[in-house]
Amino acid sequence: MSQIDKLAIRGIRSFDNQSIAVIQFYSPLTVIVGHNGSGKTTIIESLKYITTGDLPPNTKGGAFVHDPSIAGESVVMAEVLLRFKNLAGAKLIASRRLQVSKKKNTALTMKTLEGTLSYNDDSSAPNSKRRTISTKCAEMDSEVPRHLGISKAILENVIFCHQEESNWPLSEPASLKKKFDEIFEATKYTKALDNIKSIKKEAAVELKVDKEKYAALVVDKNRAEKLQNTIDKLTAGISAKKEQYKELEIKVKDLGESNKSFYEQAARFHQVVNEHSTLSDKKANKAKIAEDLKEDMVEMADSTMSQLHEQREQSKSSLSSHTQRLASAKSELATVEGELTKSRQKHQAKLTEFGQLKAQAQRKLAALGERQKIIVDVSSTHNIPEFQLEITNEYQVTEFFNLLRDRQKLVVTKLQSTKTAGKKAEEERQTEIYELKNQRGATQQQKQACSDRMSVIRVKIQNLMDQIGGIKVTKGDIKYLSENLEAKLESSKNLKEENENAGHDQRIKAKQEGIRQLEDARENLHAELVGLNRESDTRAKLSLKRSDVMRKQQGIEALIEEHGAKFRELVKMEFAPKTAEKEIISVLRMTERTLSEATQHYTKVTKDMQTIETKLQMNKSNLASTEAELETLEKKINRVTKGTSLTSGIRDTELEIQDLQRDLNAVGFLVAFHEKLLRDSKEPNKCGICHRMFKNEEEMAVFERHCQNTIDRQPAEKVQNETKLQGWKAQLERFKKILPLDISATKLRDTDITNLKKEISTLESQFDSASRKVEEAKIKVDKLKDLIGELEICKRSAADASRMSEEIDELQNEIKNLERDLESSGTKRTADQVQEELDDLQLQIGESKRELESHIADRDRKRMAIHNLESEIHQLELNLNSKRQQKKERDTFEAQREDFKKEIADLEQKTKVHSFTIFSHATLTPRNDAIVQTDYREPLTEN
Repeated sequence: MSQIDKLAIRGIRSFDNQSIAVIQFYSPLTVIVGHNGSGKTTIIESLKYITTGDLPPNTKGGAFVHDPSIAGESVVMAEVLLRFKNLAGAKLIASRRLQVSKKKNTALTMKTLEGTLSYNDDSSAPNSKRRTISTKCAEMDSEVPRHLGISKAILENVIFCHQEESNWPLSEPASLKKKFDEIFEATKYTKALDNIKSIKKEAAVELKVDKEKYAALVVDKNRAEKLQNTIDKLTAGISAKKEQYKELEIKVKDLGESNKSFYEQAARFHQVVNEHSTLSDKKANKAKIAEDLKEDMVEMADSTMSQLHEQREQSKSSLSSHTQRLASAKSELATVEGELTKSRQKHQAKLTEFGQLKAQAQRKLAALGERQKIIVDVSSTHNIPEFQLEITNEYQVTEFFNLLRDRQKLVVTKLQSTKTAGKKAEEERQTEIYELKNQRGATQQQKQACSDRMSVIRVKIQNLMDQIGGIKVTKGDIKYLSENLEAKLESSKNLKEENENAGHDQRIKAKQEGIRQLEDARENLHAELVGLNRESDTRAKLSLKRSDVMRKQQGIEALIEEHGAKFRELVKMEFAPKTAEKEIISVLRMTERTLSEATQHYTKVTKDMQTIETKLQMNKSNLASTEAELETLEKKINRVTKGTSLTSGIRDTELEIQDLQRDLNAVGFLVAFHEKLLRDSKEPNKCGICHRMFKNEEEMAVFERHCQNTIDRQPAEKVQNETKLQGWKAQLERFKKILPLDISATKLRDTDITNLKKEISTLESQFDSASRKVEEAKIKVDKLKDLIGELEICKRSAADASRMSEEIDELQNEIKNLERDLESSGTKRTADQVQEELDDLQLQIGESKRELESHIADRDRKRMAIHNLESEIHQLELNLNSKRQQKKERDTFEAQREDFKKEIADLEQKTKVHSFTIFSHATLTPRNDAIVQTDYREPLTEN
């Protein structure tokens, strides 16, 4: 153990600063005796100062140091040294120094100088070195108490307590508690426990948050694994489909080769069949000829050979004459047929010429009629009244064409303005669509923000519910503590009044006179008092048991008052303490089963929504690629067609080719026809068409010049038409080459893209519906989780009520046993009556010391009872304040939970509104403004 050895003082209070006063402390006790002002208190103050560093009270401004005025100096140096042994038995020397300076205005200024703590590093060695630490590198106020093994609070308040502060045990309860906490060092343990509780609570909250995060991450991981498995399956399926495609492509190629060989065989078979049919026809023809020859012959069945030879000779001579006649007839026939052929050729040429001229005349008339009809139709269509009647001359036709050109220019100008307006309207519509998409995106973001806020609030609600569940205080506890505190205060007040009114000292003096009388009666009464005290213990136990029953009944009533409404709301039954736990466990299990089913439904609808979303993304990707492919094909087609329709272009090109081909075929006929007209007009001097005679040479020259100009113009027109024909044919070839592209583009535009858009629209509707289902399922799951949390809270309350009910039954059984024991004693006297009689006897008893000691003990017991009761009251006040604070925190948490529930309801309503807005935007389809595209043809010409 530690021990102080010597104390040296210089310049402290009445101790002179020029010399050192040394005090030796002996074991086990050192008594310091001296008259007032000799420095006894200064020694205690110096010990307190050297060990703790605290100056005595009311010593500010240098009052603790020797007065410089008395010393006759302006500066006084004070020093306190203490030699002591620490817990290890090592000797240490502690020193502290002070300096007080006196200024010109007689004011004192005190300054603390450096303090040191020195010791030998090895006291047993002869050459040990002294080690010294100062306040520059160590805290003297904590080092000295540490070496002494005594806390600073004990040194200040117990061992070296100043006489002006020695009455601190009689101070106020709050300051008294503070002193005792410092002495027993309870504060740091209380703080440590509070820190441990707060750290544990924070760790529990973080653990729950981490568990929720872990559960969410597990769900995301499972979802990612499912998606990866789906991707792997689809990739494997795509690879298998590619392999199957390659195999089918090889089979198609083989089947193509096989079909080609079959086609060649079929062609050869068809050729053989045709040859067979031809030979069969020839055979039948030969047979028919043979039958015809047999009809002209006569069978000579009865003739002899000589007759037959004679008949043959006659036939030969007849045949020879017939042959000669036949040869001459054939010669004449050939001559006639030659002339006939020439006549027929001439006739055919005339007929051909006549037919061509007639056809030209008909075409001319038809063209004129068609032109007249077109003019009338166009005039009627475009409201031109002056040309709605029949046109009789070419001047009116020319005027009509000029008018049409002017109107065409106006229509073209109007069409261009219409196109511009349509394009502007389309751009405005696209802008409107883009704004709607932005609004939909913003609404989705708001909806997501609401969902995130709801998740955060639910986590907060769960944390609040955990905190509420962690607070075990009830109104019954507070009520019980309040009543107990009031009872204790009343008891303390009564005890104090009783103690004040008792007059123990006077009673002791009065009873010292007859203390020796009636000793035997006192002994008998004392024995009776012991028996009654035993019964008083039983009565006290009975009272305690009844108070416990009442307290627990009040606790049950407080639980019913606090949780009864919520219990009725959740269980649909009244809160019965004995059966409440069983009922709420049944409801809790049913709710957990419902939660499991709701969770499975939520997982299913979430999976369906993800499947629809995947299909939607794939279809959108396919639509984008298809539209890109269509755009590429349309660019290729437009480079060839220059924006016109390919079908109409091919039709118009074929018509132009037919017209040019017909004109080229008519060139030779026109040349031959006009040459013949020239030849025929020279001999009879008349027109070969109308057979009218020319009046003079000039008229004939005009006719010949017209025919010759027509003949000379035909080669150039033929070359020009052939060039045009080649151009139109080349254009037709280009059109035919891109015809497959146009077919593909038409298929993509009319079939594939339309189907994809319809499917995307259907999937978007399905996705919106699935999203709503997921949100509804999630809300249902969250509500069930909240309901389970509330059921858990009610379950704990029901368990407490059930436990209290069982304890009440046990206490009532004990109360019955105690009442039965009291009834069996049979005495009517009470302990107070016996005590009064015993007190009366003790007035007469001659044993004053025993009576005096009894009264002194009674006085001390009551004082101790008052002290203990005040301690209990103080502890009850602390517990009551703590319970009230916990109840206040719980009420605050309940209010926050209700506010969060209201906020969740508002957010759910906002989420529904956002979902409806998104669904409304999704159902809006962009309006396609139709822009009329007109194919322009060259204006009609007069020819």
